[in-house]
Amino acid sequence: MFFSLPRLKFWLIIVLIVGLTYLTSPLRAQTSSPVTNTLGNSASVATKNVSTFLPALSRLSNSSETLSTEWIRLDGRRLFKISAAKELLPERVQTIQNHLAQISTAYFQNSSNSPQVNVLTVNDLPTININGQYLLTVTELDAKQRVITTHNWAIQLSEILQQSLIKAKQERQPRFLLRQGAITCGTLFAIAIVNWLLLKQRRRIQLRETKGNNSNTGTTNARSIQQKFHQNLKAFENRLLLYVQVLLCLGGILFCLNLFPYTRPLQVTLLSALTIPIVIGFVILGVSLAIRLSYVFIDRFVSSIRINPFLSAIAIERAELRISTIVSAIKWIVIICWLILGLILSLIILGADVAPLIAGAGLLGVAVSLASQNLIKDVINGFLVVFEDQYGIGDVIDTGTWSGMVEELNLRITQLRNAEGKLITIPNSQITAVANLTKSWARVDLNIPVAYNTDIKKAIKIIEATAWEMSQDPQWQWRIIEEPQLMGIEDFSDRAILVKLWIKTKPLEKVNVAREYRLRIKLAFDEAGIIIPVPKYFNKE
Repeated sequence: MFFSLPRLKFWLIIVLIVGLTYLTSPLRAQTSSPVTNTLGNSASVATKNVSTFLPALSRLSNSSETLSTEWIRLDGRRLFKISAAKELLPERVQTIQNHLAQISTAYFQNSSNSPQVNVLTVNDLPTININGQYLLTVTELDAKQRVITTHNWAIQLSEILQQSLIKAKQERQPRFLLRQGAITCGTLFAIAIVNWLLLKQRRRIQLRETKGNNSNTGTTNARSIQQKFHQNLKAFENRLLLYVQVLLCLGGILFCLNLFPYTRPLQVTLLSALTIPIVIGFVILGVSLAIRLSYVFIDRFVSSIRINPFLSAIAIERAELRISTIVSAIKWIVIICWLILGLILSLIILGADVAPLIAGAGLLGVAVSLASQNLIKDVINGFLVVFEDQYGIGDVIDTGTWSGMVEELNLRITQLRNAEGKLITIPNSQITAVANLTKSWARVDLNIPVAYNTDIKKAIKIIEATAWEMSQDPQWQWRIIEEPQLMGIEDFSDRAILVKLWIKTKPLEKVNVAREYRLRIKLAFDEAGIIIPVPKYFNKE
């Protein structure tokens, strides 16, 4: 069963691991980092007094330009947001961060437990001082995003700053650091154990898959779809476990970095630099898993299809070939759909406006169709090949230029393996006429030469008797569908009388039957003293 007890336990373990990783990972709470200063000497900016900043703050408050916001952080933790015009925001953020770094360093070295945070009014704007050092001036833009007055927001900021500084100082005490170190060791040990268990599970899946492939060698096409379902399911489980391992390691590292005040800024920097690559990576992994899971459901659905058991063996085999061909085409379409969806999600994550892109999809489709007419022809012809059942995977075909067994068939190409073992790839649009040599049945068409001085009636009896004996031989009986048909004398050639014989065979058995019959008729003619004439060549000189 699809939802057996071991498989249910497997999915429960996966859900628990992913849930724990999500809950412990700081990816949930960290999304941005302080903006670096790109405007010159930050030290000189940090030492300016309050009056120096008042004109600039006035410009910020009265600016009608595009506004932006950014977080102010302490030890990598978000404290509050500030607002300013987009081009002035980086300078203001860097200045406040520098002031906060100087104030916090002095406070950590001080023996006092609680910092003195004061709110003063300078030129009708509240300013915040900590232990007598200026930190920032609260502007109307800062308060506007909270929908409160500047004074009330300044009071709230003073409380946030006081609690954050006290907490930051407590986190630097030896007792706290030892406790966090113990948590880090336990986390790393747990990650190592879980990864080891997941690796063992992956190896078990790979071992079962290898044994299954070895045991399935030589099985009939009737069970191939069911086997593909189990193979795709195992491949999906194996890949999912691999992704869980990667996610667990990444989440564990970020979680450990978040435990210490000294390493938390590094975590923020990593998240800021890797947020988009990580999310796009998850989109790629999600698309890959979605494709594999789609394969599983497609194979599951196809394996539930029951072919009419009252059909002939040839008709059943043909239906199975057609099903495998249609499944191959459907999987190809599924891959394209998931890739397009993944591309759209990636563009959304990168901040691109996909609405105009979707709206202009019609014009884009016209442009693409004009630029890729051959591809469209391939797809249309491939669809007709599958829909009309012209040939399928496992058939031997002859297109006039190429011939061989069909190994792969999708909406764009057909791949043939010829008698020399060469793999021939043909665009479907180039297949205008095709001869299917293995659909339903095949026929051995033999023209047997008999010398003119031979008793022709005796030769015909031997030809017919040899064919009948071969059709009754248990080794060859299953290959021959109907009794051989002796058509009679076909022609009088320049060297012999040609006697035509038809033998109707199963697909792919025509060549083997013809070879065996030629051997038997040669031995029968030799025993009866009948000579097979050889071609005569005349020297014109």
